[in-house]
Amino acid sequence: MNKLLYILLLIFVSTSINSQLTFDKLTHDFGDVYKNNERVVDIKLINTSQKNIYLLTVRNDRSVKILTSNKTVLPDSTLIIRFKYNPTKKGKFKIKTPVYLSNSTEPIVFTMQGNIKEIDNSMGLDCPSFR
Repeated sequence: MNKLLYILLLIFVSTSINSQLTFDKLTHDFGDVYKNNERVVDIKLINTSQKNIYLLTVRNDRSVKILTSNKTVLPDSTLIIRFKYNPTKKGKFKIKTPVYLSNSTEPIVFTMQGNIKEIDNSMGLDCPSFR
């Protein structure tokens, strides 16, 4: 009986979190990356609730730079989180980045992956601005 109650509670919490905030994607595959390829990806968070949702923190790896369009997602609006991967070595990579929001105690995890074939000179640069 306790297991059934736990499963139903988990489904309810999951559904209520997802109904408040929609992500356009939770994974991105850069594929094979050469020195002139852009290593930038945006994810969009859309607030479908009637309350403000706040971006608390993004726990990024040292090789990932992050830029956000805002820290607050107003009702019926969108927040963009821009990720730029700055690799230090060639080869395959898979990085999971937890995104903590005020509407949940558990993070939403964004995953980037790809295969670095060449490294260029702009590896340490910040994310390009939204302008």
